[in-house]
Amino acid sequence: MISAAKLSLTVFTMDPKEFNRHPTTTVNGTSLPLVRKPELLGVRFDPLFTFAGHAREVAGKVSCCTKVLVGTSWGCAKETLATTFKVLVKSHLTYAAPIWSPTINSSSLRRLQSALNAALRSITGWYKMLPIDHLHAQASVLPIGPHNALLGQQF
Repeated sequence: MISAAKLSLTVFTMDPKEFNRHPTTTVNGTSLPLVRKPELLGVRFDPLFTFAGHAREVAGKVSCCTKVLVGTSWGCAKETLATTFKVLVKSHLTYAAPIWSPTINSSSLRRLQSALNAALRSITGWYKMLPIDHLHAQASVLPIGPHNALLGQQF
């Protein structure tokens, strides 16, 4: 038997005109509530597939984790910091990427790329004046777009 209390309804559409649509659906005589931005397995969805909320949350997590990783009360070699970053922090940026990266909007992708760039600058010790492509080469990390495209090709 299906429990109506555990169910909700979300409309996913690429058409902004249908964004406010609320179809009436009932289960066992109970009308299902409309949830505009559900979170499924750690990914924040939105009706227009922009993933702006998801990008905002992930960028915040990356920023917090990076601040903890490069704390001022202890030191570590750059290689150790880079390896730890790739294992613990970068996984936030690539989690479920084949689902959200094909349709993420450009501003959300820029937000994630900025979070990655800031983290790489903190880890490598390079300044903002260094070109981004050099920063990624020094850290041996691909930019978000190409990296997620490679992840998506695996599926």
